Amino acid sequence: MNVGKICTRNTVTIREDKTVREAAKLMKEYNVGYLIATLEQKNIPIPAGILTDRDIVVKCLFNGYNINEVKVGEIMSTPVLTVSESFSILDTLMKMRLRYNSIRRIPVVDEKGHLTGVLSLDDILDYISKELNEITQIFHREEPLV
Repeated sequence: MNVGKICTRNTVTIREDKTVREAAKLMKEYNVGYLIATLEQKNIPIPAGILTDRDIVVKCLFNGYNINEVKVGEIMSTPVLTVSESFSILDTLMKMRLRYNSIRRIPVVDEKGHLTGVLSLDDILDYISKELNEITQIFHREEPLV
């Protein structure tokens, strides 16, 4: 199974030149804990970094920075690690785990590097859970051999 089939497609993005206040407003509006910071190439979003609610607290508020002035690009996590839609789930998990402190989500891009979704650990766990449930149902339907 490849990540393009199980990733979340409705991804909330923000341009890296927007303020942290604008980012926090989007997070609240869409009830998410992260945004994919993007660059625009011919009106097509290219992942440039990831901004989490934790980044806002630790890198901005804790240091006393003004969220009305600080830009997303100044505190987002970079460089952004991405995977192609055709990557396998296992290869993607390995890539996520090898990153410093591991990462919980990774932007998914098409062959041109354009953002198409985000794969999170929750997406992977949902997929594995459904697969295990199907396997369990198959075993329960089979007749005993004895």
